[in-house]
Amino acid sequence: MSGATKRDRGKLGGLKRNGLIRALALEDVTQASLAVRYGVTEGAITQFKQREAEAINALRADADNEFAGILIAQKAERLRALEELFEVARTPTPKVAPNGRIIRETVEDDTGETTEVIVHEVDVRAAAQVLKQAAEEMGQLPTRLQVSGDMNTTTTYRIEGFSAEDLQ
Repeated sequence: MSGATKRDRGKLGGLKRNGLIRALALEDVTQASLAVRYGVTEGAITQFKQREAEAINALRADADNEFAGILIAQKAERLRALEELFEVARTPTPKVAPNGRIIRETVEDDTGETTEVIVHEVDVRAAAQVLKQAAEEMGQLPTRLQVSGDMNTTTTYRIEGFSAEDLQ
């Protein structure tokens, strides 16, 4: 069995990490087949198994839970995913015209020299939507209530144990 390389360790991060933990905890598969599935050496699987033993054992212990090891069922993981989406939405990308060409703009500097630059944009709408979803996930948005019907309603309060004479 060969040892893991730095490249192998890099291949087992992010979503692959959780998938491999799930496979080691819940599936009846060999390390060799996992190495092929994840495109790493068997040594990388062995080292991963040792490094993530606590997470693997915790998932095994919670195997009866139908949502065990599923990222989207865990609040912290959902928030991490929303954070990644937020960063992607805020990353400037070249603006593309309807014909598929990248939009360029001619800019004049202080010396009067002109230069052609690529116009970049960020997805503000997507970023705002992700922020709203994160706030909802954290319970930080107030509940919206829709009221229908007659708004000219009179409410009468009755206090038990007191009469109208007691209040005068």
